[in-house]
Amino acid sequence: MIDSALEAAVAALPEFYQPIFGHADRWPASRATEDRFQAILPVVEAFRALHGRPPRILDIGCAQGYLCFRLAESGASVLGIDNDIRNIRVCTALAGHHPHLAARFEEADAIDYLEGLPEDGFDLVIGLSVFHHVCYRIGVAATRKLLSGLARKVPIALFELAVRQEPLYWAAALPADPYALVEDYLFIREIGQFTTHLSAVPRPLLFCSNEDALLGKTLYRIDSIRSQSVAGIHDGEAAGQAYIESGAEFLKLVTMRSLNWSARRAELAREAAFLSGPDRADEDPVVFEYVDTPNEAWLRRSRIPGETLDIVKSRGERVDPVRITRCVLRELARLEALGWFHADLSLWNVVLTPDGDARLIDFGALTREPRNCVWPEDLRFAFGQFLFDLTSDLPIRAFPIRRPRFRPAHLPFPFGDAMALMLAEMPAWSAQAMLERIDRVIRQGPSSTPAGLEAALATALDAHVDSLGDTVEAVRSGFVQQRDGLQAMFQWRSAMEGAHHQTRVMAGSLDARMGGLENAHHETRLIITALEARFAGIEQAHHETRLMLVEIASRQAEGFFARLRRQIGW
Repeated sequence: MIDSALEAAVAALPEFYQPIFGHADRWPASRATEDRFQAILPVVEAFRALHGRPPRILDIGCAQGYLCFRLAESGASVLGIDNDIRNIRVCTALAGHHPHLAARFEEADAIDYLEGLPEDGFDLVIGLSVFHHVCYRIGVAATRKLLSGLARKVPIALFELAVRQEPLYWAAALPADPYALVEDYLFIREIGQFTTHLSAVPRPLLFCSNEDALLGKTLYRIDSIRSQSVAGIHDGEAAGQAYIESGAEFLKLVTMRSLNWSARRAELAREAAFLSGPDRADEDPVVFEYVDTPNEAWLRRSRIPGETLDIVKSRGERVDPVRITRCVLRELARLEALGWFHADLSLWNVVLTPDGDARLIDFGALTREPRNCVWPEDLRFAFGQFLFDLTSDLPIRAFPIRRPRFRPAHLPFPFGDAMALMLAEMPAWSAQAMLERIDRVIRQGPSSTPAGLEAALATALDAHVDSLGDTVEAVRSGFVQQRDGLQAMFQWRSAMEGAHHQTRVMAGSLDARMGGLENAHHETRLIITALEARFAGIEQAHHETRLMLVEIASRQAEGFFARLRRQIGW
């Protein structure tokens, strides 16, 4: 049913941006909204499943309210705000036709409204293709600050963000990476991309939250979250990664935005395969879900209770290194008996359980090759490095280069003596053999340096120097590539500045020509006005002349008839 109020409100719209709810056939929209609603609906349903109630939703820039009404149909209560009163009039008229839906509307400026928004008023905020206008008005830094404040007030946000590549006037005001606007959120995941009626360039739809993680169609409460696998070590790969503790579960997400996407994706695949395979022990974590797509991959498994050793030691807490080392070596020995080697033995891959035992994690680091994934590659020296990190109070430096600290002199009893025996007696790594040497040293007490130790150390240090040379060369090559990239960027910028200057010159010329045309137009109007006045005068004179001619003719006719009457004697 369409009443006169709705008809008049729709007729006053500047454009039919969204479908008119319930009347899409009558007024076709310039941009579809149902596709984005279908992407948002699973989040609403996931919220209901987690919290046992429908969410309270704020829709910023609601336009003609289509999304608000569709969300209200799903059971949510929705407030839509828009700064155009014409949109709000349409929404209000539609709301009168659907009083059973919990959708209401207010005319409001987005910036003012969000700045004054109280906490705990909404569960979910939606901003579809709104914040490029905000960036254009107040800049990137102020927009990011606005969204950072919003993150503290509303637990979940869904933002469709315009990108700089779009051929529109506001594009230059946007950041190069749209994620820069929401980087203060702890968990960010793209849930869709959508083109617009303005261009074929897609815009990402982002799920953002500091309290909940969305994997698939399920929300998980965030107890703790890291954007890198190692606490306190920023390895430059934080973007596009999340490591989350959620109750009794541990979640890992890696996306194409990760600088090391291929490697991280492969690690998840190996972890899922091992924990689902025949070599998994009963005490190892259980895989609940593993998903791999071309753009992202995630793993959801049971969590081993406790904290990783790097976190425990970062608080200055004392641990039992002998007990921890024995636990780790027993696990390594079990794995090696099955043909598996742990290629990343480090404090961040060992969990200290509440009862004081230690458990290995990062099953994606298990390989069939007895080789560490980073320097030192020799597993004997990698274990020595682990012992130093475990027993030392010095901070861990794993990036960009680990400092060699595997000499027996660096280690306290019994580890220094056991390390010396291992290097002197073991040409290759064996966790079981190392465990036996630690037990032997504890039984026998401190001993002198065994023969062959110095030669083994010299060989290791030579390998370290070679490795450092390779690392320096790799870093140098990286710098060269970055330098070349920056030079190309500067050249592009110079070209763009030149083009910008030419554009401004052309704009100035066009402005001047436009000014000249406007002057000529004005003068032409004056001439036309004068000609119109003259033409009006001519018409008036023509009219008056015709009247005179008619009067003259009339008089002449009267004189002729008078003479004629006299002649014929009338």
